[in-house]
Amino acid sequence: SRTGVTGMRRERERAARELALRVRARTELPVAVGFGISEPGHVRALRGAADAFVVGSALVDIVGRLGSGPPAREAIRSLARSLVAAAASG
Repeated sequence: SRTGVTGMRRERERAARELALRVRARTELPVAVGFGISEPGHVRALRGAADAFVVGSALVDIVGRLGSGPPAREAIRSLARSLVAAAASG
């Protein structure tokens, strides 16, 4: 969904959406967008252009900050819930 290192930037959301729509126009396969998806706003910006969202760096960041215990697991659950809600709302 973008070039360079991971971590979505606001100014790149529009470009990622346009890219996903171009890919969608050329295939009947599901379109997944990753590299930078880390918050509900990213998912909302891409809703309708992508069928799936790949989240990696945001999860690694949580584990890096909180380790692998209960606080990290709850933070991951919370992030996942917020991303799913953003994908489902509309």
